Amino acid sequence: MPVSNPYLQIWGNGPRPLALLCPFLFPSALYEQLALPHLQDYTLYVPDYPGYGHAAELAGPYVIERYAEWAADLLRPYGPMPMMGYSMGGIVAQLLAAQEPGMVSRLMLACTYAHKPQTLIERGQGLAFAPLVKRLGPRGLARVMYAEIINMVRSRPKEIVRLKQLVEACRPEVIAENARSLFRVDTRPLLPQITQPTLVVAASADWVVPAYHARQLAKEIPRATLHILPDASHFAIYTHGPVFWTKLKDFLAEEERA
Repeated sequence: MPVSNPYLQIWGNGPRPLALLCPFLFPSALYEQLALPHLQDYTLYVPDYPGYGHAAELAGPYVIERYAEWAADLLRPYGPMPMMGYSMGGIVAQLLAAQEPGMVSRLMLACTYAHKPQTLIERGQGLAFAPLVKRLGPRGLARVMYAEIINMVRSRPKEIVRLKQLVEACRPEVIAENARSLFRVDTRPLLPQITQPTLVVAASADWVVPAYHARQLAKEIPRATLHILPDASHFAIYTHGPVFWTKLKDFLAEEERA
């Protein structure tokens, strides 16, 4: 039995393992709040990246390539398992699936991309994003996130406040380095190497990661299928939680029927 690691959160005792990789700004506690209630039949394995959650005090670099190596080291002892990565976590998941194929049996990529600055608008975003993140800081980013979600869902204010608190707990230097890494990373050359069955999920109204990124992933990954959530934004994991997790469970159930 692998020795427990303080940087890897393991929840539940279901018969099916599932790795979850976190998005930008959020530690593992995000999934404890949003995923655990929907995935009672699974044992969840959720790494905290350096700079986040239980690994908050670890030194950098706080870049996506390091996060993939870190997650691989934490998850490898538990054998192959399906994996879901959301936003930044989806980029980490792509790297793992391509570079450590024996670790990943099935893959779900949600609201993510292979390379962000592909249009003139995105190139402008790439130049402005890191300075903006540095200027806003964790509290400013939390206010933006809070305003975005509260406009869509007003029935769970305590949960939204908890999400805001998770963002506010981030260290400014961590999110600033993340921001630069998000616009530098390019997994496009690796996509043909992802041979696992893959579900790519996009949100129809996602202005952070528009759906054409999902279409590119679904086109370039050999065994990928695409699903677009209607009337959903980048925060679909919160605003459309039941639909999102049901889609994931249906996809994972295909492995059991095979």
